[in-house]
Amino acid sequence: MNSMHIAFESTAATLSEPTGIGNYAASLMHSMQQLHPEAQYDLLRFSAKDRLYASLRRTSLQTDADIAHFFNYIIPHGMQCKTVVSVHDMVIRAYPETMRLRTRLMLQTFLQDSMARADCILTDSRFSAREIAAYYPQLSHKIKVLYCGIDRNRFYPVTDTGIIRRVKHRHSIAGKYILYLGTIEPRKNLLRLIQAYRLLLHDRLDVPRLVLAGGKGWHCGNILRAAKPLCDCGQIVFTDYVPADDLAALYSGAECFVFPSLYEGFGMPPLEAMACGTPVVCSRAASLPEVVGKAALQFDPYSVRQMADAIQRVLNDAALRQRLREKGFARAGRFTWQAAAIRLYSIYEDLLKGARCTWEPPTENPVC
Repeated sequence: MNSMHIAFESTAATLSEPTGIGNYAASLMHSMQQLHPEAQYDLLRFSAKDRLYASLRRTSLQTDADIAHFFNYIIPHGMQCKTVVSVHDMVIRAYPETMRLRTRLMLQTFLQDSMARADCILTDSRFSAREIAAYYPQLSHKIKVLYCGIDRNRFYPVTDTGIIRRVKHRHSIAGKYILYLGTIEPRKNLLRLIQAYRLLLHDRLDVPRLVLAGGKGWHCGNILRAAKPLCDCGQIVFTDYVPADDLAALYSGAECFVFPSLYEGFGMPPLEAMACGTPVVCSRAASLPEVVGKAALQFDPYSVRQMADAIQRVLNDAALRQRLREKGFARAGRFTWQAAAIRLYSIYEDLLKGARCTWEPPTENPVC
């Protein structure tokens, strides 16, 4: 076979403040280009407006590539090459009320058609594969699992206390802290986290601050209002979006990382925290048990008491914190973007050879 000609839809990866899908796209593109420098690469731009118009068949993207990969749920009409679409989760079916109205309407209207036209549907976990197959059984034969990776050049234990101190100062954090990092939105279950934190303050005197780091998302008002009394006395700190260069130090400086999310297609932040040597406490929900394995202390995300008790255990038990650090660091090392790129290239090759995309029952981990 001649060298492959691959088109990547790169819009999310080039945003000034990229989040989950943007980082996913950028990491895969970079790793693929390193792994196969002989291939030819095109970068396509497909904005939110383009996605809407393309879905309405008012416009399309043209490329002479052999295969085009769209990282953000929707592919345009009229593609003449093989197409791969990344569908990261089924929030649109499981928790549609937590999505921005524009995104929800677009996916409710066009996602099924987009997946039907794709030659392959990639998703981030066995959990998400089961979810897509349950909601769209007629498309289950197209689903492939591609685990995300952790960039150990970006996420690593920061031991220089001066660096940690400067990052804390930049984000108005004083003293010890418990960290959450992710979008401030209802699906992340932050109202219950705030309630659990109140229980901690009631149960003990020396509770570290709770730092809620991340950009403000859809319907975040209730979360901000619930946190306000504790923000006013300095116990809860919101940081807004955290630049990539600050993340390792922010994770490394935390007493523990807590991730109470109700629904994730993968869940990068717990693994990022583990790669930085931070003990992780997270919800026993959706894809998270699959991703963190036995390297995190897990709780029922609907039980405020369980959440508070799990955080309390980690804060009180130095030996437990050390075990979680060691297990977490090893767990994060099993997820790499290089392994993801190797598997992705193999999927591309199979599609170009004419092999039919066949259903893989999501019972084994194809990466680690």
